[in-house]
Amino acid sequence: MNDIVTAGLIVWVAMAIPAIVHGLVLANRSGKPLVLAASACLFLPWLGLLFLTDSRPAGARKVVGLGHYCISMYVVAAVMAIISIFPDWVVGDPQYLGGVDGYAPRDVVLLAIVVAALALALIAGAVGIRRGGDLSVAIVMGVIISLAAGMLAALVHLWGRAGLFNSDVRDIQDEVEANLNVGPGGWIALIALIVAYVCTVLLPLGLRVEAAPEPPSTIPQPPQGYPMPDPGAPGAAAQPGWAPPQQQWPTNTGAGW
Repeated sequence: MNDIVTAGLIVWVAMAIPAIVHGLVLANRSGKPLVLAASACLFLPWLGLLFLTDSRPAGARKVVGLGHYCISMYVVAAVMAIISIFPDWVVGDPQYLGGVDGYAPRDVVLLAIVVAALALALIAGAVGIRRGGDLSVAIVMGVIISLAAGMLAALVHLWGRAGLFNSDVRDIQDEVEANLNVGPGGWIALIALIVAYVCTVLLPLGLRVEAAPEPPSTIPQPPQGYPMPDPGAPGAAAQPGWAPPQQQWPTNTGAGW
């Protein structure tokens, strides 16, 4: 039971950290208290953002500086995830691995599909954020990546590294873990996941909303080719498209006028 509670806390913390950062950015945009945003996203990871979407400023959404870097690293992490499907994630003594010397996602079709789907989601999210600069796409990406990271960490805690691939070794994971090592595919996948997770935390800091500029006030100008008339000159005729300023007389000068 304690292991299940610990696994749940791992998933909760993994989802809460990026959710808090997204919540702080969204609260700053909508003018709501940052403490409220952090508290809501801590106790209700991602769901707490629903309390912060009442008002969003109008304007052009742009990706700046840090956002461009995170988008690029999303693509790098996706490529690394695809590559990690083929090398072994876990290597060790075949005696403890059911007669094989290593496990890779290529040996478990469902796991390979999950890894490939996450890689495609990273690429699609990078393209969507790059084109729109919208925080809502970043939130969707954050939910996917933080949930994947939390679930992977929780399952490794419950089942061990080899238990991800072979259910027969889950009950003896303490004995098995002493005879296992992380293979090249495992390191590639781990680095890709860390990169994607860190980018998920930092990405909202690279998304900006620029308010639309106010239209400049226009003042009627005389037509080109005509000199500016002197409204005080006798016999001055008003030019088409230009009106002389109206004379304002004082209504109360204190002198009895």
